Amino acid sequence: MRLLKRTSIFVLGLMIAAGSLYAGGGQQSQSGGASAKAKIKFGNTQGEGDTQTMALREVAKRLNESGLFEVDVFINSSLGDTDDMTEQAILGSGIVPLTDPSRLAAFVHDFGIINMPYILKDHTALDKLNNSKIMKEWEEAFRKEGIELLTSNWYSGARHFVTNNEVNKPADLKGQRIRTMGNDICIESVNAMGAVAVGMP
Repeated sequence: MRLLKRTSIFVLGLMIAAGSLYAGGGQQSQSGGASAKAKIKFGNTQGEGDTQTMALREVAKRLNESGLFEVDVFINSSLGDTDDMTEQAILGSGIVPLTDPSRLAAFVHDFGIINMPYILKDHTALDKLNNSKIMKEWEEAFRKEGIELLTSNWYSGARHFVTNNEVNKPADLKGQRIRTMGNDICIESVNAMGAVAVGMP
């Protein structure tokens, strides 16, 4: 069995309701005194040994060491699935969900294109994209939806197909049922390669 790989781009998105966190990084204390530490929850759907989880724990460690934040990491969908966490964050919870462009396309449709297979030569192109004019326009569009993108160049390895048959080219996928994320960009990409996409929630 071989794997047909494609680039996968993940976005660390912080969605906070206006006023839930102050620009100084702390929440106003009820006594009117010094600002308290900003309490934040990092959430993902991956397990303990996953590179995403390891990276989140390192980021949390560094933020906690600053003395400005109190960050906890919740893995294995313990705060809900990706869409659940995103909804909670938009409603004002101090949650930082790890999500991806195809899911965020529900808020800014064109953003989903960067999760399309083979659109980037490799992950090094992410930095150039991150500093582009179109990225700035997307970021502003997300702000209007109550979403702030913390980083758009989070690379978590190449996506791949796992099949019972050897796959070396798209034609090898013809007629095979492939499970994928249940959004338009992923479903249509898999179908375009000749496979039959089965969208998952």
